[in-house]
Amino acid sequence: MLILAPDPSGDFIASRIAEAWIRTGQGSVKALGGSFLKSAGADVFVSQDPFSTIGFVDAVLNLPKTLKEGKRIEKELMNSSVLVIVDGRYLLERFSPIAKKMSIPVVWVAPSPDWKKKGETLRTKKLEVLADLLLVTDEMSWMAYSNSRKAIRVKNPHFNISENKDEGLLGFFLGSRKKEVERLMPVFLKLAERFKTKKIIVSDAFGYIGDKFNQFSNVEISKEDAKKIIPSCRVVVACNGTLVQQCVVSKTPVVAVYKTSNLLWNVLSVSKLFGKTPKFWTHPNIFAEKEIIPERIQNLCNPDMLEKDINDMWINKSRYVNRFLKITNKYNSGSTLAESVESIKTLANE
Repeated sequence: MLILAPDPSGDFIASRIAEAWIRTGQGSVKALGGSFLKSAGADVFVSQDPFSTIGFVDAVLNLPKTLKEGKRIEKELMNSSVLVIVDGRYLLERFSPIAKKMSIPVVWVAPSPDWKKKGETLRTKKLEVLADLLLVTDEMSWMAYSNSRKAIRVKNPHFNISENKDEGLLGFFLGSRKKEVERLMPVFLKLAERFKTKKIIVSDAFGYIGDKFNQFSNVEISKEDAKKIIPSCRVVVACNGTLVQQCVVSKTPVVAVYKTSNLLWNVLSVSKLFGKTPKFWTHPNIFAEKEIIPERIQNLCNPDMLEKDINDMWINKSRYVNRFLKITNKYNSGSTLAESVESIKTLANE
């Protein structure tokens, strides 16, 4: 099996598939990935670092590395019984045609929907053709691909999280990519200064925080998985993405934050005016078609705005939680990824 998991979130999902594949004696796993896949027993011969980019500028800067590694992936593909791509639509578009010429089946895990419109669209139809099996990990994507005989609804392991028990902590989650952490760090440091009277826990599961918060005696740095920290928080400020969805599942009040390059932001802003990008930026808001999670993106991601958000959420916790209760059950449907490996085995043996 060859697995391509270009970002940290996908690396964790992919590790569940690799672990089950190896445990059931199906053979070895080669991968583009990270630490989770390594821990699962996969031979990670290509690091996800150059592929885990944010926006156009970062992608261009890493292009020489990704092109070089792409050749190694093509070479490894020739020796594989099945190609598994987690998220990574651009990798699906690049390597699926090559795999099909070699009669190697393609599995697309966590297929992306068309964020501008719910359900099946021309875009999702085009992408669906590139895969022989779709393992769908969220409700919005299921709306897009459920009509396909190739699609199976599976539980996202990221959402195996306990319900909020509120230990009075203020949680800071700066993201899973180094560039995300670098861009958000100045804002979070100022917030730590403003909330010295609260116990703050900062997630450093990926090792990018360093000693930045050492000056604050009320700040604890945690290396644990975010799923173990979130339920203990009364309020969370989290980098937009899987972290925000985990808070929804856990019923933990959350503010979604994000910063990208000014160039990309300007492009996105123009695209939004012409309806080329979604009205909202976070998955729960896109799915609910209204702002149930406060979005503080780019210029709105500033200490003054976030201080107000945190204070309001701290006092009115239940009001914020009630906003997203209707969609919490949409994140945990389907079979497990380990169970889906049986379908992958069948595909590989055909």
